[in-house]
Amino acid sequence: MAANRSFTWTCPSCRRRVPQRVQVCHCGFTRTAAAAVEEQAEPAAGGLSWQFWSWMALVGIAILLGVVQLFRPYERPAIPPLLGYVDPPRPTPPPSPAPPAASPR
Repeated sequence: MAANRSFTWTCPSCRRRVPQRVQVCHCGFTRTAAAAVEEQAEPAAGGLSWQFWSWMALVGIAILLGVVQLFRPYERPAIPPLLGYVDPPRPTPPPSPAPPAASPR
């Protein structure tokens, strides 16, 4: 597709690709006016675009979430009981002996 770029120019008004041999786009924008608009937009395109920074923000958030996930304390998942298995009843502890009754004096 890069080879086709040399045979066309892009109309800034309608974003249509127009053959080099045609001087006026279907929308009425001329090739010379398109070149002037392109020269004005050239210095603004020198910096990094907002799309780059938005992708970098998403990558940063993903890394941060991964690090937070790594340092969370491990919680052992509850083991679901198997079908038909019931835990055996635990023996109840023997009652503690009652304290001796105080004798009247």
